[in-house]
Amino acid sequence: MWEDGLLENLFEVLEGCARSEREDAWWWKLEEEGRFTVRSSYELLAGLMMPPETLSESKEMVFGSVWKSPALSKVVVFSWQLLLDHIPTKVNLVRRTILPADASDRCVFCDQAGETSSHLFLHCNWFFYV
Repeated sequence: MWEDGLLENLFEVLEGCARSEREDAWWWKLEEEGRFTVRSSYELLAGLMMPPETLSESKEMVFGSVWKSPALSKVVVFSWQLLLDHIPTKVNLVRRTILPADASDRCVFCDQAGETSSHLFLHCNWFFYV
C-alpha cells in the first residue's frame, strides 16, 4: 500500500521525460554540450558562496584576477582562502568553536590585536618579518 504513494511520486517526477533507446551517458547540466568544465563548476560554486550582487566591482576584479593568475595552484588557493577570510587564525578558530569561546584570540606574535587574516598579513609588525 505504501508503495502506491511512492509510485505516484515517481510518475510525477518522470512526467515530461522521453524514453530513448540510446545508451546511457553522463550529462553535465551546466553546459549545453553536456560536458563537465571547471569553469561552469567554478561559476556555480562562486554563485553559491558569493552571489554577484554582494560583490563590489573592485572585489569582482580582484577575485577574477586571483582565479586567472599564473601562480602555482597552492598560491592561488591560499590567496582565495585569504580573501574569503578562511585562514585558520585564532579569531576564526574561536568563531568556528574549534577553540573554546574563552580562549584568547590575541595575535601570538605581537599580542596587540585579535589574530585575523588582515592583522597578520597587513598590520602585524612582528609577522611582517616572517
